[in-house]
Amino acid sequence: MLPRKYRISNKDFIRAKEKGRKVFGPLFGLLIVQGKEESGDKAKFGFIVSKKIDKRAVIRNKIKRRLDQALLSYLPKIKPGAKVVFLAKKILVDKNFFEVQEEIGRILRKAKLLQEVSTNEL
Repeated sequence: MLPRKYRISNKDFIRAKEKGRKVFGPLFGLLIVQGKEESGDKAKFGFIVSKKIDKRAVIRNKIKRRLDQALLSYLPKIKPGAKVVFLAKKILVDKNFFEVQEEIGRILRKAKLLQEVSTNEL
């Protein structure tokens, strides 16, 4: 589970729905509200899995946990200050953890949320 400092609040969900920039991939979409990077605030995340995907809460929670765990490996590389909401699609039910993790990396690069790594750090 994501540590509390990386989770967005209810008001951030509403702000992301109203003013968020949208980026879509084959498994899920993102709503992004970019904050101030200089403030040192950590990037924060939330997950929305609609009942249209599956009526059973067990399945919806499984999808949230899968997204949550796949995102953990990217946390140190994400630019600070962003508030990101993941919008799951129905196809996500059939995907395994590694496919989800790979797609998260792809969509974060597409949304330009990953920090550039200099060659000196490698």
